[in-house]
Amino acid sequence: MALDHSQTYRDGRLRNLPHRIRLKSLVRACDRQIVDAGSKRYADFGCSNGYLTHLLAERYRFAQATGYEFNAENLAKAQRDFNSVKFAYLNLNIDSLDEQFDFATCLETLEHVGDVRHALKLMHQALRPGGKLMITVPIEIGPIGLAKFLTKMAIGYDVRELTDEPGGRWRYFKGILDGRISEFRPADRTGWGTHFGFDYRTVDAVLDQMQVKYTVENRATTRFYIVYA
Repeated sequence: MALDHSQTYRDGRLRNLPHRIRLKSLVRACDRQIVDAGSKRYADFGCSNGYLTHLLAERYRFAQATGYEFNAENLAKAQRDFNSVKFAYLNLNIDSLDEQFDFATCLETLEHVGDVRHALKLMHQALRPGGKLMITVPIEIGPIGLAKFLTKMAIGYDVRELTDEPGGRWRYFKGILDGRISEFRPADRTGWGTHFGFDYRTVDAVLDQMQVKYTVENRATTRFYIVYA
């Protein structure tokens, strides 16, 4: 069964506090970026079960809203629960897209994608002239990454998706201190279930190589990007 990601925003337990904080930051950021939404087309890349896609589409009343998702169970749930939004299959690793949008989001998704470069190019090309793409990714490096790692280890998470070698936790801990966690992610994977090994500097590097205009801001445990067409 696919994970119901909406629970992380609605569940009042302490472990989900970062998600609730992120949601508030997301809404505030969208309030600043979205103007005349009623005449604009919106896309959400990596929409999961459609909860946030529907929330933003309802809040801003876009002329058209589309959610793109790779996981078949999540896609089916989104189509079943939120019929005011169009949902469609999309693999950010390999697919292309003919449609274009005025505003797009990619929320807590890139850390799970195998080919970040292809995903960023696809989403940027899907922007209309003057369009904007908002991306959020988790901060997994530096003091914040270290604190998150220790907290997750304490509540039972593990690094087995990255390495099952003896001492894997200790090696990853040293990787955080050295700023080298991305080395734990081989390039031949199509996706990741964990946040471990994700380094937002990979996103920075790809955007710089694409020579596109973008701004960044770190809020709590999340890095926000605005990428311009």
